[in-house]
Amino acid sequence: MKKLLIAELAVYAVIGTSVFAYAKTRTSCPFQPAPAGVKTQAKATATVETISPQQAQTMMKAGAKMVDVREPAEWETVRVKESTLIPLAQVKAEPKKAALAPKVLLLCHSGGRAQVAADAMKNLPNVKLFVIEGGITGWQDAGLPVQKGK
Repeated sequence: MKKLLIAELAVYAVIGTSVFAYAKTRTSCPFQPAPAGVKTQAKATATVETISPQQAQTMMKAGAKMVDVREPAEWETVRVKESTLIPLAQVKAEPKKAALAPKVLLLCHSGGRAQVAADAMKNLPNVKLFVIEGGITGWQDAGLPVQKGK
């Protein structure tokens, strides 16, 4: 019994020493912080803000891209002419594809789905996300131009 216990302790000592040695040589080891002098990169994540339709229109003129996350039938009925349709299910499945520019304006019917899309995209690096308050309804209520479909 004593020999078994001593053998187990010896194994743990060797494993522990190996882990400690690994930790001293690796910058990504979870056991210890990176050694002094080694720079680590923090992952920049997207920021999310809620903005008015008027602010969104101004931002679009400055180069921001609008992603409409409604369904195709809704988009065909009424839409912002410069918007790109990417339904919410697609944004959730592949958030990177909705990052059309460094500043992305998210639009839906009233704001709820746009917030869900922002949550799906929040881990994308170097993207600023803006949820348009009131969605397409708020856009129309503000008297901003829309394109109507069939």
